[in-house]
Amino acid sequence: MKRKEVFSKVVAVVALVLVVVGFYNLYSYLNVEAEVDQKFVSNLLIDNSEYDKVSEAQLLKLTQAKEVGKVLNVALSDEEAMDNMQPGIYSAQITLQLPYNQKIQRTVTVNVRDTMPPVITSPATLTVTQGTDFQ
Repeated sequence: MKRKEVFSKVVAVVALVLVVVGFYNLYSYLNVEAEVDQKFVSNLLIDNSEYDKVSEAQLLKLTQAKEVGKVLNVALSDEEAMDNMQPGIYSAQITLQLPYNQKIQRTVTVNVRDTMPPVITSPATLTVTQGTDFQ
């Protein structure tokens, strides 16, 4: 009789452990997206004097996308303008794979502002004759 009692208690403890582990995994699965929203940076303000261009690697670093999941895809709204650091507001769609094989997509707004000082060039010599139109 004692063997049956011990066996049934062991089975009950194992079942309880499996239930607790299952609930923990379910909790983790449901909260992984909330963790992404806490870490992921979805609005970027970039001065064009700081970067030559916004590359995909820089975008992923600035948004901290690689810290929250595996990056599957990045789609830029205007890749050429971002490469040339033209002032404006752009967007990027980043697709991430999270634990438990979840796939989510996040939109990043990239605001490139012009902070480059103007460059004025003039010819080496300039001759102006009094009484004539300036050209």
